[in-house]
Amino acid sequence: MRDSPAVNRSKLICIVLFVAAALRHAPPAGAAVQAVPTFHSLGLYWSDSGGSATMPCEVRYRRAGTSEWRAGYPLWFDGRSGVGAGTDAERPANEYRGSLVSLEPGTRYEVELSLRGTDKRATLTATTWSESFPIAKTVTLPATSKDTLVITESGSPGGYVLYTGAAGARAAIDVAGAQPYDIQVKAAYVILRGLTLKHAGRDGIRLEDGSHDIVIEECDISGWGRIDSDAGAGGKGSELWGMYGDAGIYSNSKTVERVIIQRNRIHDPRTDTNNWSERREKYNTFHPRGPEGIYLIDTAGHLVIRYNEIGGDLDHMFNDVVAGDNNFSFRGFPNRDSDIYGNRLSHAWDDGIEAEGGNCNVRIWGNYITRCYTGVATAATSIGPIYIFRNVYDLSAKSEAPNDTVEHGPFAKLGDNYPRFGGGRRYFFHNTLLQPSPPPGSTRTQGAGGGLSGGTSERPIVDVVSRNNLWHLHRADRTAYSSGHPATRDNDIDYDLTNGGPPRLFGPTNRFGPHMIQGTPQYLPGNGAASGDGGKYALAPTSPGFDAGEVLPNFNDGFTGKAPDIGAHEAGTPLLQFGVNAHRPRPIHRSTHTYKQVGGLEIKADVHRLDDREVRPVVVWIHGGALIMGSRARIDRYLQQLVDDGVVVVSIDYRLAPETKLPAIIEDIEDVFKWIRARGPELFQADPKRIGVWGGSAGGYLTLTTGFRVQPRPQVLVSFYGYGDLIGDWYSQPSPHARHRTIQMSEADVRAEVSGPPLANASDRKRNGGAFYQFSRRQGSWPREVTGWDPRREAEKFNPFMPIKNVSAQFPPTMLLHGTADTDVPYEQSVMMAAELKKHGVPHEFITLQGGEHGFGGADPNQIEAAHQAAIAFTKKHLGM
Repeated sequence: MRDSPAVNRSKLICIVLFVAAALRHAPPAGAAVQAVPTFHSLGLYWSDSGGSATMPCEVRYRRAGTSEWRAGYPLWFDGRSGVGAGTDAERPANEYRGSLVSLEPGTRYEVELSLRGTDKRATLTATTWSESFPIAKTVTLPATSKDTLVITESGSPGGYVLYTGAAGARAAIDVAGAQPYDIQVKAAYVILRGLTLKHAGRDGIRLEDGSHDIVIEECDISGWGRIDSDAGAGGKGSELWGMYGDAGIYSNSKTVERVIIQRNRIHDPRTDTNNWSERREKYNTFHPRGPEGIYLIDTAGHLVIRYNEIGGDLDHMFNDVVAGDNNFSFRGFPNRDSDIYGNRLSHAWDDGIEAEGGNCNVRIWGNYITRCYTGVATAATSIGPIYIFRNVYDLSAKSEAPNDTVEHGPFAKLGDNYPRFGGGRRYFFHNTLLQPSPPPGSTRTQGAGGGLSGGTSERPIVDVVSRNNLWHLHRADRTAYSSGHPATRDNDIDYDLTNGGPPRLFGPTNRFGPHMIQGTPQYLPGNGAASGDGGKYALAPTSPGFDAGEVLPNFNDGFTGKAPDIGAHEAGTPLLQFGVNAHRPRPIHRSTHTYKQVGGLEIKADVHRLDDREVRPVVVWIHGGALIMGSRARIDRYLQQLVDDGVVVVSIDYRLAPETKLPAIIEDIEDVFKWIRARGPELFQADPKRIGVWGGSAGGYLTLTTGFRVQPRPQVLVSFYGYGDLIGDWYSQPSPHARHRTIQMSEADVRAEVSGPPLANASDRKRNGGAFYQFSRRQGSWPREVTGWDPRREAEKFNPFMPIKNVSAQFPPTMLLHGTADTDVPYEQSVMMAAELKKHGVPHEFITLQGGEHGFGGADPNQIEAAHQAAIAFTKKHLGM
């Protein structure tokens, strides 16, 4: 922080992570209700509500065309007048502002805002930025160049100008310090992709006035910057202190906006930065001065900085890693409606991220920050709100002094230039401070020394909301919350975990809630500081803070336990990802195999796995369809998540009823496991000792059947709305439910559609068998149709095929998931199965979805997501992952 401002595939459509041209522009500034999109977020504004600070503004949203609403986090009411008055950042008085996060790109959403306790409503629709856009022209750059690339040709909303290397190659520009920039952009609708930029005399890429709608991606930028005239004067003799503000990517233009900086490596500037113990006599300061990674001053905002790796080493330190200037203002960096996420940031003597100025609907999440003095700086936040959530902060130090004596900085530097600048709302949710083990010769850990800090008495902390953060400090005698300024006020802190001492916040109106947790976190094996930037920070079930957080709509949806975990990583959810390969679709290999042949009928399985040769555990997916319908054709996003997490998913066909009867169907199920164990290691690197099974509806029944029919038994079973009984009244008596009366055909016609030869894929029928299934449910004849046996007179014949009759202590660990309003497979089927598992001491979990129909429709979407994540966690646990 500084206290003063510083002086195609190219056919027509090319996929990159960016925004469709029609969606780039914000709504008109005068609109009373606005939604401003980025890829994953919407900034919301409501200025004519007639509300007040005591009247919460509730938010709900849904994908357009769907019926399920989801809750958003309430908007903040800003009752100040004159915020930004006289500037282009001015906001109306009495305005509600806030954000929706974790949205899908390129998706249209309906949003409803409402004032609690009134009938006041506002509705709007908005579409998040798409991740595809048109290319009008491609400029192929030479393999090497020694001259600055000056870009003056603009594209348009209908087509961008792409600058890149030849197909399959990178283009390199190395000006060897002889020219100030590798690239100078004086145009709009431009993409810079896959370029290697070296040794710029000042800035690697410079964005000038008139530059907007710019994408910078997949570039490697290094060696930039000027040597300051006092270099070498700091006591070491060899210090190449750099000029303050020279950057890998730089702009000092107020017209620059809608800039996407993604998947770049920006590293090792030419020069270095002084640390806080090295005085710069030239400037009469100990404050760090030197190069920056990204430095964007006073832009118009609408920035997305994601999935970059920006760092150096102890001889190439940054002043800040990602920053701007004009911090005490209503603009600053990143100004407004901007996102910074998924980055790996390191090696700064000041801030990892310096987000200071207006901070109007700014979101900073999912970043890994290490070897910086401060993680995220927000002094000041003049407009707000800013959301800082699920970031991970690792190593912290103020200088190169020994670890036990050096000052360790805070995660967040706060404070306002009271009373002129500041007063905007800040939210801190689910951030984690790591504490790596002491280095040799030290006794103290190496992480942060504070959580939220406003310094001693220089600036107050105002209007902070802190929830579910893990403030693990390197010294227990320090505090997670500190500001000595008497104007510190209106901060609301609760549900945080810290090992530190009592808060040190001056001022009479600060609230510390009753759910604060005192203690030291305990992590699952391989998680926490041991993971480094590996993305594993889940708490152990025995840890303080496990299942102890507050529910924050839209910010911790899908938590897997009875309540959210404290910290950045919810146990049982996917790893956090940082850097250039974060959330990049991993190459998936799909292959189709015939695992069995009966006469001329080939019975097939699709294998989905990461495209590598590593031996991996297997989950067999068994589709539903009442044993009559369905096929192996698709896997849902949760099975895809298992694939992304390193599981081989084998989606199988099996012979279908009534053409084939139940004993032969079960034989197919038994045979596919024999095939996986015999051929899987060779064909798709399956681990035959780690096999799980998932299935839904009839697939859930077959999943449970593998628990006693397949030998060796699988390691884990997950049954979604499955059943263990085949002859109860629910199946052997006429169904009263409307769902079984949507297709009306004669008995002759429905039997005709299933009168052909044996088949293992319903698409091989002229009709898929749905009419026959409904007919059998209306008649109460399903058990007889699929087996050939009468359930009343020949009940004993069903027993060898009914899970409810075959549970023993050897049954595999099992998870059951079922909705209470299921009219196809009664909820009681899973209740009965859970009772049998409990009776025999089988490890199991039973997740109930209140109000859920067959397939969980009608249940709370948050609960549905949490249930699926719990199933993934249960599966991975029992597969030894």
